[in-house]
Amino acid sequence: MGEISQGIEEYEKNVAYYDAMFSEGKSIPRYFNSYAERVIYNRMFANNNESMRLIPDGLFYSHMELADIYSQLHDSNKTLQHLRSMVVYAPTYALSHLRLATELSRHEDWDSVFAACLNALRVALDQDDAAFAYYRLAYAEWMRDHFDSALASYQMAESIAPEHIETLNIEKEELLTRMKSQGMQIFD
Repeated sequence: MGEISQGIEEYEKNVAYYDAMFSEGKSIPRYFNSYAERVIYNRMFANNNESMRLIPDGLFYSHMELADIYSQLHDSNKTLQHLRSMVVYAPTYALSHLRLATELSRHEDWDSVFAACLNALRVALDQDDAAFAYYRLAYAEWMRDHFDSALASYQMAESIAPEHIETLNIEKEELLTRMKSQGMQIFD
């Protein structure tokens, strides 16, 4: 166990070193998984005076790996720290936002899950990312007592990528049952 802890600590130090190195100066460190993400970034986020510095893939994926490790070790604070670093480095990579939304769901921070899902939807480039963002958004809306938008989000996820999300129909049916039991009007 000591070797694992020491290995993670050493990995953290190396990642922190490279984070600091790429954050020096006035350039903003960024990661793009594709050219399309860079175009989206330039259209939606960049300002005229911005100077950007691209980080290596390895640094970005190190944050993802550390988030995975800490998630398995049930250290949610460290998991969130690395997921937030992923979002800062890659604001146009839907996966960053979706991974953050998933972890925030464990905390039942539904307002933050809602925001992360909306961010993912703004930059989603494929139907699977969009469907999963709507799926996560649906549950967050349900937990925020916004039943109509929860149902609409489940329907969007189902429409975009039918049968790709295993539990979607089960959750949607449970939501419909609860809405009916409370006498809510349901629009298809």
